[in-house]
Amino acid sequence: MSRFNLETAIASWRQLACSDRAISGEDADELESHLRDLIDEYTIKGHSRETAFRKAVKEIGDPRNLRRQYQDVYWKKLRAEQKMSDELRWRFDMLKTQLLVAFRSMRKQMAFTTINIGGLALGLACCFTIFLLLQDEFSYDTWHENADRIVWVVEDLQTSGKLLYQGVSAPPMGPALVRDFPEVESMMRLRSASLLLQHGDKRFQEDRLYVVDSTMFDIFSFRVTKGNPEKALTEPFSMVLTESMAQKYFGAENAVGMSLSDDRNQTWNITAVVADPPDNTLFNFDGLVSFQSLRSPGDRMEEQWFSNGYQTYLLLKEGSDREALQAKVPAFLDRHGVGINSESGSGYLQLPLIPLKDLRHSAGPYRGIGTIGGKAYLYAAGVVALFILLIACINFINLATARSVRRAREVGVRKAIGAYRTQLIRQFLSEAFLTTLMAFLLALLLFAFMLPATNDFAEKSLAFTSLFQGGNLFLMLAILLAVTLISGGYPAIVLSGFNPVRVLKGNFFNAGQGVTLRKILVVFQFAISMILIVGTLVVMRQMTFLQQQNLGYAQEELVIINFNGDRIIRQQEGVFREHFAAIPDVIGVSLSHAVPGAGHSNLFTQVRLDNGDLHPVSLNYYFVDRNFLETYQIELLAGRNFLPEFPTDSSESMIINEAMLQEFGWQTPAEAIGKEFSTYQRPMRVIGVVKNFHYRSLHSAIAPLGLFIYPRSSRYITLKIRTQNLRDTMAKIESEWNKVAPHRPFEATFLDDHFNRQYRAEQELMSLFRMFASLAVVIACLGLFGLTSFSIQQRQKEIGVRKVLGATTGQIMTLLSGDFLRLLIVAFLIAGPLAWFLMDAWLAEFAYRAELTPTIFILAGGLGILIAALTVSFQVGKAALANPVTSIRYE
Repeated sequence: MSRFNLETAIASWRQLACSDRAISGEDADELESHLRDLIDEYTIKGHSRETAFRKAVKEIGDPRNLRRQYQDVYWKKLRAEQKMSDELRWRFDMLKTQLLVAFRSMRKQMAFTTINIGGLALGLACCFTIFLLLQDEFSYDTWHENADRIVWVVEDLQTSGKLLYQGVSAPPMGPALVRDFPEVESMMRLRSASLLLQHGDKRFQEDRLYVVDSTMFDIFSFRVTKGNPEKALTEPFSMVLTESMAQKYFGAENAVGMSLSDDRNQTWNITAVVADPPDNTLFNFDGLVSFQSLRSPGDRMEEQWFSNGYQTYLLLKEGSDREALQAKVPAFLDRHGVGINSESGSGYLQLPLIPLKDLRHSAGPYRGIGTIGGKAYLYAAGVVALFILLIACINFINLATARSVRRAREVGVRKAIGAYRTQLIRQFLSEAFLTTLMAFLLALLLFAFMLPATNDFAEKSLAFTSLFQGGNLFLMLAILLAVTLISGGYPAIVLSGFNPVRVLKGNFFNAGQGVTLRKILVVFQFAISMILIVGTLVVMRQMTFLQQQNLGYAQEELVIINFNGDRIIRQQEGVFREHFAAIPDVIGVSLSHAVPGAGHSNLFTQVRLDNGDLHPVSLNYYFVDRNFLETYQIELLAGRNFLPEFPTDSSESMIINEAMLQEFGWQTPAEAIGKEFSTYQRPMRVIGVVKNFHYRSLHSAIAPLGLFIYPRSSRYITLKIRTQNLRDTMAKIESEWNKVAPHRPFEATFLDDHFNRQYRAEQELMSLFRMFASLAVVIACLGLFGLTSFSIQQRQKEIGVRKVLGATTGQIMTLLSGDFLRLLIVAFLIAGPLAWFLMDAWLAEFAYRAELTPTIFILAGGLGILIAALTVSFQVGKAALANPVTSIRYE
């Protein structure tokens, strides 16, 4: 047990209590004298010297309070003597001196300063990029005045023992909800549309149109610049244009009161103009069409409870509880006779109400318009960006503590001549701040350089100035301060805590605790890096798997022309077939209303079971022609194709896929032939069964599908071509198109490109993983390079002695690199299970997925270890080959 030394205790108390410039030497002497008097009094009363000291200190008060009291007096005295400017000038000079010392210290170790600044700059630039992307994502449609009260109506439809989740709803849903519930203030239905519009000699295909109710501007806050928003969409064939679209057709003229015509000779009256929708909205339209344009005398739209083709939005009244309203919906469905039917077990189970703010990233089974995946993807991106910045901060901590031996004597001398620990902490923090500030400025340059590529990649228009607008400026300053404290705080505390006596006697050595911490941080760095490498490899493998899957039809040789159901083309289908078939390298022509990857529809149908009952089922369907199966090379398993010699095929025949067999328990394709269905309130019969083919993305399992012939319902032309003379063939196709359809632009894509667009979110994820993994590895390797350099410098004499005693170059290299390689192996063992858990959860979103195999993890671990080994090999090799005389000649 150590003995209490009164003089040492008094000296320590004086140093702590009197460390502020406001306390003069005379004040300090007076405080110390008062303390000694109190100690003497308590000692006379019989207390031990240690107890007397503690009681005296307690009576005088906390040293921090003393400093504050003296500071108050000191500043009042300066103001009274009008010496404030001198004090401020002195403090500024001290700050300038600290920064100058910090700059000189950085310049002396330029290599390690470069590593710190470069790593921090990369991490910060990554954080800036991800921050703006996340801020933009979470701002979608939050700018609407009533955003908190708007909900999207989706459907849980029970049919044939299956629960279908649908992002669309039937026409009667919205009006009925407004009538039945006082909590609902208003509703709006929406569906997309496309028209070929013309004004004079200007003709354009407009695919970004919405058919909406007249309540559009009551619910959403799109700014009407011309016209009356209350009446703009009340009449049939009225249209609202965006400012860009109005400019395109009418130039500088006022578009309100003007008209456009379509390819059906229908006239559309322009009733208002709205400002172009901002980028952060899901409702990206060029024009709005009145819902009344869809109505016709005697239609029964409001009775079609299972005709699901609309998006419905509700505006709830102020103070309404969405969850309470949700609980009332099942009773509402039963009142209208569309709830679960007790006999068939089918009907609407629930109408989930999704808040508008969640629409962009609607999770679970529902898909919002323009959705890019659940919020988990965004949170993951933010966490990874922070990890990359943390890896850069770890570099700073490791390098600073590794340099502690070199700075120990500096600290010892400073303390010996009177420097307080707080002053040393400020000095080291000022060095960290200067490093972080330089990294911050470099990060801004990197961010500005990366921004155009980021905007192209994410299809956004982020601005550099957004970093400094509103609360972002304070956030940037907070990041600067936080990085300074994280990266410089621990080294400052460690370095300032050295014992000056031990240091100046030469007894200082690098504590094992610091070495252990550095090892833990290196393991953490490379564990994160390896998780990202595994993620990159898994996403790449899954994308390759998806692209190499046999989709059940020919892909590479099919060209898709989207003509948006143009009336003229529909009426002249035969002419188009003849023109395209005349091209030598076109070997198949088919017209359909949908193609794989886009356009399939859903209808309510009934199948007659063996006992004679009609069983309801929700059926996906394609309207096709007689050439569809042959053009796509879809295999027919039983029955026959649609044939010209059977004219009734267009009214009473259907071809189904294998999934339909499983739906109803039919054992063989032949068993399904002749089965009766009731569709569109007319009897139909199965004439053929085709092999399953992927008409949707591989996120979903293949669902039941019916193929029908429906004259003049097509929207796409599919051409099967030979690819030997691809450029010449495409030129001929475009030439023929311009001959027979000069009124419509030529829009052609290859089916494989068209289908793979469904994996855009995964492709973006792969690019993000690749970028993040590369950045993490680069930053971690920068730190490893610096640590290796310091380690070798510290062991120069040891290396020299070993070589003199006969150690080989290989033995020296093994000695120096062995510690680091062991840390990387530990990092791999930690990262492997974590990466497996995360990527297995991601792959679970796919109905068809590549398997996670040990090969991926071994490859990722080997790649990470190889990169790290290459990083240290140069320094290690250089040290192993060095002349030992250089390092031990003064021994």
